[in-house]
Amino acid sequence: MTQGQTSVSVPPGASSATVELVISAGNDVAGGEYVRVGPAIRLGPAGQTFAAPVSVTLAFDPNLFPAGKGVADLIVQKRDDSSGVIVDLTPSSVDASANRVTLTVTSFSTLQPVVKVGVDPARSRVQITPNPVPADGTVATVSVTVLGPSGQPLPGKSVQLSATGAGAITQPTQPTDAAGVTQGAIASLQPGTATVSVRVEGTLLDEQPTVEFSPPYSPPPPPPPMADHVLLSEVVWSAGTATLSGGSFIELYNPTAATVDLSSYYLTDTNQSPLDGGYHDLPGIPGNGSTLGLANDFFDFVLQFPPGSTLAPGARITVAMDGAAFAVAYGADADYCLGGQAGTTVQMLNYQFASGTFTQAPPAGASVWFWPGEKVALFRWDGVSDLVQDVDLVQAEGVIDPAKTDKTGIMVDGPDADALPSTYLPDTVVATQAEVPLAGALITQRIDFNETGELKTGGNGISGNDETSEPLNLTWVTAATATPGQP
Repeated sequence: MTQGQTSVSVPPGASSATVELVISAGNDVAGGEYVRVGPAIRLGPAGQTFAAPVSVTLAFDPNLFPAGKGVADLIVQKRDDSSGVIVDLTPSSVDASANRVTLTVTSFSTLQPVVKVGVDPARSRVQITPNPVPADGTVATVSVTVLGPSGQPLPGKSVQLSATGAGAITQPTQPTDAAGVTQGAIASLQPGTATVSVRVEGTLLDEQPTVEFSPPYSPPPPPPPMADHVLLSEVVWSAGTATLSGGSFIELYNPTAATVDLSSYYLTDTNQSPLDGGYHDLPGIPGNGSTLGLANDFFDFVLQFPPGSTLAPGARITVAMDGAAFAVAYGADADYCLGGQAGTTVQMLNYQFASGTFTQAPPAGASVWFWPGEKVALFRWDGVSDLVQDVDLVQAEGVIDPAKTDKTGIMVDGPDADALPSTYLPDTVVATQAEVPLAGALITQRIDFNETGELKTGGNGISGNDETSEPLNLTWVTAATATPGQP
């Protein structure tokens, strides 16, 4: 029987009953690594069996052969249309001149000429994600897509991964799926690169990607620790003892996480004197006869912050020599001032030399702020205790040793309930106390906010520090530009 380009020859006795043969177009059988080179033919009746082999001749198109394939590679696939099972059949003959292939079957189903091409190593793909990947054991996925010569996915293929260089391979646990895809993995604990190779049932794929294992992320080192108390952070010194720069100021910085009540904090530029005492005498006045280091109202000051003054965490405040002149110099108001109050600037409490009291007014005399060769001390007194507490201290080069802070062994009896004096702990020997080298500059700024090198215990500081031990030549520098209120 012949219909179109298909013929069927049933030998005598192959069927015990008369059968009406049917030849019709069928649904394609080939897929995956099989390339169709001829039409699918459905033979009926479906499921018909024969006692002797039946010869079937099918047409093929040589133009459909993949590159590198010929009639020697031609086979026929047979699909059982009831079960869907597909088997490969070897032709009994091929007529290359007539483009016909002949085979024998003992049952009817759908037949189709095909060529088995296998994996195309050039079309198949290998992808690694993420890439780069941290060298900390993080897994990168190796995705393999196995394709045939026509770009068709090849399911059911076993894939083997290998790597050279850094990295350990995890093999795929399943063959390729319907999309021709399977996945493995690679990871490493050592920085470097790895080249991944893939074999699909013996065929080495062309694509061999590399993966970079980068050094694992290390968080930046924590910022240097900050002091646990308010610091002097900038001082713009005055230029002499007469008409001085209106830009002179002292800046305070709060490195802590808590708001600080400044109403018990004091600033002074007085040098210690055997005649006039020093700021450390504050709890004992007026009975101890000290003038806190002041010889008059003309050259030095002792200031107290007004009630209600606070310094927020991370904030800075400025205390100007002259509030109005500061505003002109910097285009903004200072927070506090010694004198020359203007705008929003708050007048500090000044220790008045003549009366021996603190008043919220400029000094009665023509006090002229500080200049190089002096110190600035920030200290605290609670109004009750026998002793003050150093908070911070900075002194510029040129301070003579007798004028430096040395409270060692000094006894003071404050306004507390008892009549017993308390004794200051030892300060650093004055001959070894550091100074900020100025080299003619007037602007000095703190660069170390942990007071590195300062003794942290056994001192007269608010936290037990010895504020006279700070290596000021290392923790402070000079600057060309003042930065009031700024980091």
